[in-house]
Amino acid sequence: MMIDLAMAYELTEAWLPDFLAYAENPHHPLAGDLLDRARDRIFQSYEDNAVEGHDVGDAPDDVVVMLMGVAEWITAQRSEVTA
Repeated sequence: MMIDLAMAYELTEAWLPDFLAYAENPHHPLAGDLLDRARDRIFQSYEDNAVEGHDVGDAPDDVVVMLMGVAEWITAQRSEVTA
């Protein structure tokens, strides 16, 4: 799946909130379920939208890692502001 800028906005809106919720409270009893759901949403999205014959490869794993980094950065910035 090739992601252009417009799609990037849409996917960020769809994918990032679960990662933010996880990053804000990773020790919550349901945090693992939330993270699993977030990962599954990305993998399903890639599966649903991949061009036939196009090898998605490790892209979803890379996206998960990137979104986790962004979510942790955002929540760290929030902590600095509220501290």
